[in-house]
Amino acid sequence: MNHRGNHYYNKIFSFLISTILLFNVYGCTNNAQESFKSIMIPVRDGIKLATDLYFPDEESKSYPVILIRTPYNKMLLKEYGEFYSKHGYVTAIQDVRGKYGSEGIWMPYEFEGEDGYDVIEWLAIQEWSNGKIGMVGGSYSGSVQLAAAIEAPPHQNKIRSSFLFLS
Repeated sequence: MNHRGNHYYNKIFSFLISTILLFNVYGCTNNAQESFKSIMIPVRDGIKLATDLYFPDEESKSYPVILIRTPYNKMLLKEYGEFYSKHGYVTAIQDVRGKYGSEGIWMPYEFEGEDGYDVIEWLAIQEWSNGKIGMVGGSYSGSVQLAAAIEAPPHQNKIRSSFLFLS
């Protein structure tokens, strides 16, 4: 390669490094709400439940929350989080106790009522929540809503569950 070609590549390389440094120092600091966050939510016995939070892009101080609790792996439900967040809801998608990223031992239906209650009340008091919590889901995810509703959490506003029974 000739001298002119090396000079050209050096300029491009310098420009790219400068751009990367500039974005790292100035362009990536943002005080706006993150659009996605993975967290662990504690329940009454100290177990922590893996939860993905999806936030609306619009600017608001607080939002209603949709909670989906699943034994099927929260990562498979990413599209629901993206869909509901685009419609103005914070969406919390959670692996139930003992499944995938959540702590504890999975014992079907054993802790679903208490864990659901605790998670609903935890979500309700977050600064980005307006205290109105709804739940959606079908199959096991639908039954955990009913288990939580039996516990009567004060901030659970709506549930939409569906079941399929075959004979």
